[in-house]
Amino acid sequence: MANKMASDLTIRDIVVGDVKDVVEILTSRRVCEKRGLDARLKSVIENPQGICIVAEFDGRIVGVLLASYDGFHVFLGKIGVLKEYEGRGIGQALHAEMLSRGCELNMLGVIADSKLTATGFFYSLGYRMPGAVFLKYDS
Repeated sequence: MANKMASDLTIRDIVVGDVKDVVEILTSRRVCEKRGLDARLKSVIENPQGICIVAEFDGRIVGVLLASYDGFHVFLGKIGVLKEYEGRGIGQALHAEMLSRGCELNMLGVIADSKLTATGFFYSLGYRMPGAVFLKYDS
């Protein structure tokens, strides 16, 4: 299934019509609270410094990543994959696309906001913990 997933997975920019699916992913994975999330997402999607992408498999949005660039670092604020698609490389694919876009912006690295339960995922991608709050990935 992993090979099929890789070949059938599409990573693309989020559009306003994706908000309902993105809300489902972020709230079901407890990445965000639902209150005010629709309006926040619409604002983030319109931000020209944003890297707001989704992963689609067979036409279904199964993952989301929200990040922004501040002229120095990409700040990875939210990433989530539907539970039933976890462990298939979707988070890694979203992360790789974010890194590619960040490199095009000449970023110095990535700072990730992570729950403690997600730190293993970030460590597997090469992040380190420089402080008590953020994980950092140097490019």
